[in-house]
Amino acid sequence: MLRGIKEIDYKLFMAYTREGTLDSLRVKAFDCLIDLDALRNRALAPFICYVIGNDPSPFVRRRVQKAFGRGLGMTAVGGQKPRDAPNGVAFGEMIIEDAGADNSGARKDELAKETIAGALAALKKELSEDAVMKKALWKATMFVGPEYLGYQSN
Repeated sequence: MLRGIKEIDYKLFMAYTREGTLDSLRVKAFDCLIDLDALRNRALAPFICYVIGNDPSPFVRRRVQKAFGRGLGMTAVGGQKPRDAPNGVAFGEMIIEDAGADNSGARKDELAKETIAGALAALKKELSEDAVMKKALWKATMFVGPEYLGYQSN
């Protein structure tokens, strides 16, 4: 899924995030979701924030919090890119650059993300435009129940 060989299927991992599943398996499922950019998903981001603030297992809360931080880091530097492909280009693709095109603005943004200050500025800009993430983070910090987030408790 990370390499684009198979289409991303969040449902595959969501089955393992439920309470009652072995904590280490739950944590791994959350790791996979976050690695697959679930923080940009309007339905999953609030759920992940809810788990960080309200899960009964301190182990799960802490590990999901760490994975969340890693996900924010990926967002700050431009998202998930395949590790062995330069500039996010998939295997078999080709880049054609126009020598006459003015790429200075895009290049400047890429260089800015290589510094901590630049990555933080990019993250702030990205999250300032994401109302769903802001709302989810606020609710997670308020330690509210699932009904407030729109989830039904069983």
